[in-house]
Amino acid sequence: MSIAVECPSCRGSFRVAYGHAGRRGRCPKCQEEVVVPSPAEATGPQAVEAFDRFFMDSISLIQPLPLPPELPVAPADLKAAKAELIDARRDMEVAQEANLAALGRLNVLAPRAVKAEAAALLLRSGVRIAPAEFDLREATPLAAEAALAAAKEGIRRLESAFEPFQEAAARRLAIALALLQDDRVAERVAGGPTRRSGSRTIYPTAAYLARQVVESQSGLMHANQVVAQVALMAVQAKAKALESFGEAAAKSCRALGDRLAAIRRTLAATDHSPLLDADGPLTLEQHLLPVMPPLDSPIQLMQAADQVLDGVTDLHRHLIGRLAIAAEEVEKVLGLGPLKPPAS
Repeated sequence: MSIAVECPSCRGSFRVAYGHAGRRGRCPKCQEEVVVPSPAEATGPQAVEAFDRFFMDSISLIQPLPLPPELPVAPADLKAAKAELIDARRDMEVAQEANLAALGRLNVLAPRAVKAEAAALLLRSGVRIAPAEFDLREATPLAAEAALAAAKEGIRRLESAFEPFQEAAARRLAIALALLQDDRVAERVAGGPTRRSGSRTIYPTAAYLARQVVESQSGLMHANQVVAQVALMAVQAKAKALESFGEAAAKSCRALGDRLAAIRRTLAATDHSPLLDADGPLTLEQHLLPVMPPLDSPIQLMQAADQVLDGVTDLHRHLIGRLAIAAEEVEKVLGLGPLKPPAS
């Protein structure tokens, strides 16, 4: 197997064996120095693996990361920066168990909130439901709304359990990337200048997704699942009470449409994007949600929501994963190995 290399001087291209990844060499055409890129920087699977490894298999893809908006500059004191990096790694290890426990609790509360909101919409629209199917004690609007409020409050309380791991992980990534901006560090890292250049290109988009967009994924997912729950009930009821189902469906679709519109505004609020298509640069809005679906079409709304959820997840994981690869290479030259995932 081989790696494609493009010379930045003459733009000539050639291929070298994988064993030369990260090494310096001469372009066979112009003899200028080039750095062979790491195959992990160019392929999706390695970035995904690096994402999971860097975050110790302990973070959800809907958890935001409080990264600085702009790539941190090289630290003035390398020794102090290394100490801060070690502290961030230790803080991740300390917070790991609590983060995983909170994710387990979220996996219980989130479906409960979906069922409760769908039940409240249906009951307010005059549709009869079996309370046991929605985890309710009785089939009344008040019971459904009380269950929804309790689930949402439980989810809100989990935020404080998530924050320590998110903050430590973001700090670790930012410090390692800042160290890579120092020439002395970059020269010791395999393919350091290339990794540094790549991090500078993708960091603004990765940070924006991690801070601003990922956080909205849980709300979009919730609204999407409520529409699906209402639609499922309508299908099961067949011709019964179609008018009532229509009212519940319209309300759930409006809520999903509002979520999509809010995310679209967030995507449109930034010019940062490393994406390209045949016509040139591609914004996040153009890539993830170029047009709004009609509010009276549950199917098109759910398809658009799925497209955004999948697209944001894939792009976020890939970009942060690429940054994680660079961060791990910095940690490697500092004598710091990968952190351990949770015991199975």
